[in-house]
Amino acid sequence: MTNATSGSEDLRLLRSRPVDAVVLEYYLGLLDGAVVADEIRRVRPEVPVVMVADPVELPHNTGSIRE
Repeated sequence: MTNATSGSEDLRLLRSRPVDAVVLEYYLGLLDGAVVADEIRRVRPEVPVVMVADPVELPHNTGSIRE
């Protein structure tokens, strides 16, 4: 298991080492989880992504999360 402290670090790690799956928090700071998940799907579409978030904090438009 590898931990990243930001969305940009997550993407860097994804590009530099083998990854079986990603568990991703929706709120990551500068890059939100939906943006990072979209980039993961673009770069490594075979990697499953699980996103977690407090439902109270989710924005109303979460369409990209459901894909």
